[in-house]
Amino acid sequence: MASDCSATMEIDTSKAKNALRFALALFKRIIPYVLLGALISGISAAYLSADIVEKYAGGDNFLSILIAAIIGVPLYLRIEMAIPLLKILIVKGMGIGPAMALIIGGTGASLPEIALVSSVLKPKAVIAFVTIILTTAIIGGLLFQYVI
Repeated sequence: MASDCSATMEIDTSKAKNALRFALALFKRIIPYVLLGALISGISAAYLSADIVEKYAGGDNFLSILIAAIIGVPLYLRIEMAIPLLKILIVKGMGIGPAMALIIGGTGASLPEIALVSSVLKPKAVIAFVTIILTTAIIGGLLFQYVI
């Protein structure tokens, strides 16, 4: 009976070690993307001029929504940091449609999430994932700009 218990403990310890190794390897793989996305977000909030925001993300045209959705995807935006960032960008002249496209794209997919998904899925599936997020961001931006 005691030998069964120790054998179970050895198996559980081995599984825990393997899980820890896998988690550490995954962390090492995505941490550069987390830092890069957070850096892009921080620099955007601090140094992006109102003129640039108004020129490319202001107004109510489709192109500004498309640009915001495309820019949002690589950013590492968690909702806790996305709302203050959007507040700053809206004050600088960003339209509500582009703002929604940015928040949907940024919280739906980011460089760390794409890296994580690419470690599990095939390239075609990763492209499908990003395409779905971009499409959702664009549709959301259009809805907020023209319907709501």
